[in-house]
Amino acid sequence: CRKVVLETIPAPTLSTVCGIEIYDISIPSNPEFVSCMKSSEPSERIDCTVHNGYLYAGVWGTQRIEVYDVRNIYYPKYMGYVNTDGNTYGLKVSGDILVASTGFHSNKNSALDSTDFGYGTGNGISLFNIANPENPKEITTIRADGRYYEIGKDYWNVMVVENLVYFSDLYNGLYVYDIKNPEAPIEIQHITLCVDRKSIYYREFNEECTVFPYDKAQKMQSPITSVSVGNGVLYITDELMGVHVVEAHYAKTAEEKESFDFSEEGQFVYSEFLIDGIEVIPLEKGQVFAIAEYGTYYYAGTSDGMVVLDKEFKTVNFMQTHSAVRDLKIIGDKIFTAESVDGIGIYQISEMEITKLGGSALSEPNRASVCNQIGVSTDGKYAVVTSRLNLFILLDVSDPTNIQVVEYLKNGAAYYRNVCQGVNTNKNAIYLTTAAGISELLFHEDGTYEYNQINDTSFYTSTGGFTYARDNQILAITQNGYRLLDISNGMDLTTASEKVNIHNLPLKGVPNYRDGVLVVSYALTGRISVIDIENLEIPKLMLDFCVDSAVDAPFIASDGTIIVPARYEGMVVIRK
Repeated sequence: CRKVVLETIPAPTLSTVCGIEIYDISIPSNPEFVSCMKSSEPSERIDCTVHNGYLYAGVWGTQRIEVYDVRNIYYPKYMGYVNTDGNTYGLKVSGDILVASTGFHSNKNSALDSTDFGYGTGNGISLFNIANPENPKEITTIRADGRYYEIGKDYWNVMVVENLVYFSDLYNGLYVYDIKNPEAPIEIQHITLCVDRKSIYYREFNEECTVFPYDKAQKMQSPITSVSVGNGVLYITDELMGVHVVEAHYAKTAEEKESFDFSEEGQFVYSEFLIDGIEVIPLEKGQVFAIAEYGTYYYAGTSDGMVVLDKEFKTVNFMQTHSAVRDLKIIGDKIFTAESVDGIGIYQISEMEITKLGGSALSEPNRASVCNQIGVSTDGKYAVVTSRLNLFILLDVSDPTNIQVVEYLKNGAAYYRNVCQGVNTNKNAIYLTTAAGISELLFHEDGTYEYNQINDTSFYTSTGGFTYARDNQILAITQNGYRLLDISNGMDLTTASEKVNIHNLPLKGVPNYRDGVLVVSYALTGRISVIDIENLEIPKLMLDFCVDSAVDAPFIASDGTIIVPARYEGMVVIRK
């Protein structure tokens, strides 16, 4: 029996980087910041839930649930915490029961020793009684089957519907528990998704630090990331293969308690912006992830390969690839691609024709590397690809038939589109960003390079991105607006402007800039914003709307046409 202690200590008073913010969303089109709960810990707050005026926050590295009194949202009070036996991730409340999902290691072990008793045994759910909201009492903890640990797959989700808990435990599968009697939960079903050894998704785990509840030399299970519940059916997503529909007689949706009618006010704003029209153009060849331009043609990276389009967006050529082309950059007459599990590809282009020159499935020793984005130096000799959550790989690509790893660059968490949009024409450089700050890879004529960093997270958040603007300036999306970084005197002397906001627009997403126009697209909401920043300090909102798709990094063509990849929907095209 583990003792649970709720410590009443003074509220932390340092950085908000790992804290929680409260917003008033009574006007959905204009959320307003209310207050924040600061934290002195370097550990992330991963998830939170509110019940009867109290907020419960899952804390990742220090394995705990923090409690805040938010009955007065303007003056939240830190009440203390309870420990969990694993890295806390998802939180859900059902009645007076708080359910927490956890992963990685038990707090009884050293995370450095794979033979340790608690190594890989932190996976499961814990139930707490919150009838007294300021003092949660642990009821029980349920462990998943066996030991599991694999770095990079560290998101454990939990859902509670009608006394049933759905726990997504990644490679361990989906667990369903009946918690009608919270002191003695019953396992209803355990669902796993097996990957055939002949599948392109199959991976052999050779790392000594990984442990699995099955013989990893004989089989592999795809990591389950989330579940949605229907009546008699479950919709399960996994990281490798997609969406699965599973019959489940016990499954039923929760009764709808209330509904809201949201106004479209604020969703469409036009201001002195001459456009021929906005249209969504579908493609026959899979999802669209990225766009580039060469001569009189556009090149689209898709889930099936590369599609060549004329300026009227008619397909004129197609090159199939083994894996999805998640990103592409054109330098000179070469296309450099990020092709998911297949790594990097390099192609020669001549108008609409594409010829492969080389490529490499680049993996850190004993690590699978999924390549989702690529940056290329202005001379085309070096490339940087994103790999795992906290890893970039610097490559020498001067010989496409013999691509060489130059350095593994380990940083803070890099979530998506962490290579700077645009090119600094004044320097042969690539700019990167992580949750820890912004970095510059500066390449010299003698073949040497520098790796310079600004360790300041105020320039960037995981709901933002950055783009090269002009005159040695980088524009970074942060805190619902943007800041300008002057990098003309090197990264060590970088200065940043005050944050600029655009009317009441909550600016989030991946930006791109060209000829005085800033385009920002936000995948989570499908929002696309077009802003006149000819005067960078006084922006003018030109166009703001939402589409029914997960939009990707925007592209601005040489004639001012804006193209936003929209996954399954194709491309959102704004003709100027």
